[in-house]
Amino acid sequence: GDLQHVWSVNWRFLPEVVFEHPAFARGLLVSHVLLLLYLAHRRWIPGGFGKSKWLTWTGYGDGSLQRQSVVAAWFTCNFVGIVFLRTMHFQFLVWYFHSVPFLAWYALRPERYDSLRWLLQCLLVALLVLGVELPFLLTGPGLVRGPDGRRWETQGTPRVAGSLLLQLTHLVLLTLLLLRPQEKGEGLVKAEDD
Repeated sequence: GDLQHVWSVNWRFLPEVVFEHPAFARGLLVSHVLLLLYLAHRRWIPGGFGKSKWLTWTGYGDGSLQRQSVVAAWFTCNFVGIVFLRTMHFQFLVWYFHSVPFLAWYALRPERYDSLRWLLQCLLVALLVLGVELPFLLTGPGLVRGPDGRRWETQGTPRVAGSLLLQLTHLVLLTLLLLRPQEKGEGLVKAEDD
């Protein structure tokens, strides 16, 4: 299909020549794979790939995996994929809108705080969710291209401001997830010393 810059919610702020350059697409793909490998090595597999038994999903205590860690890994994998999409159209929101509140809460952990700090953490969770939702509502006129090469003006194309807001929100949430302190015993597989 034709990946038109005019419909890109996530990279609309880039010049079209950059958006359409093959090196941009390759850079996104390489970044996607490298970040997933980093997360697997540093977050999901205690001890990283260097462990001799990292493929033995031994679980915790009773042999089960920690539910929150499993959901966090699934949603984070999906979120990383979304962050590095070359073009995100309106319908792509359904791929991850449901996971954003969980990921924001998981990264910020408001339940660890009381009173004002709890309220501020909850407000930040809400702002992150709005930061993902709002860009899909910020639309305006745009020049689109048909499969036969003809062009026409239409309403409902993403705006540069929405694109910048979405990428800033993605960056903040991704950074919060990467900087989140890992609890002892957290991960998808049991560490040798757990």
